[in-house]
Amino acid sequence: MNKAASRGRQAQVQLRTGIGKLLRRAHRAYSRKLQDGLAAHGVTLAQYLHLRELWELNGVTQNELSQKVGIEKASSTSVLDALEKNGLIVRVRNAQDRRKVNVHLTPAGQRIRELISPAARSVAMQAVSDLSEPELDSLFSALNRVIANLDQDG
Repeated sequence: MNKAASRGRQAQVQLRTGIGKLLRRAHRAYSRKLQDGLAAHGVTLAQYLHLRELWELNGVTQNELSQKVGIEKASSTSVLDALEKNGLIVRVRNAQDRRKVNVHLTPAGQRIRELISPAARSVAMQAVSDLSEPELDSLFSALNRVIANLDQDG
């Protein structure tokens, strides 16, 4: 069997297993477990996703943050409202462009990382607990290829 036929056969096998369904189920299970771990610290999953981006890119605009998290600006606004109410962030009008608002972590927003990052790491470790290094490498490689395949057309 030539390479093209082999790839076509592999695609048929993968499609029969319902890759979209499996990815959704894995995402839901992971998100549910992560939300449970974060809830003990009074943080929602959406808030964590915003905080995680801010820990890496503190001071970005609200629009940039929404794009990084992968949600609409309107949805992000309510999450940021809650984070601000809880004293974890402040929003500051951009000095160069008054139409933009930059989001900054407060000291409490920086400190909460030490509390909730272990919960996130624990879920990640549980998710892959019985995978060998080669299996884990294959999983990451395959998922990155799936993402690249789907991102090819924009």
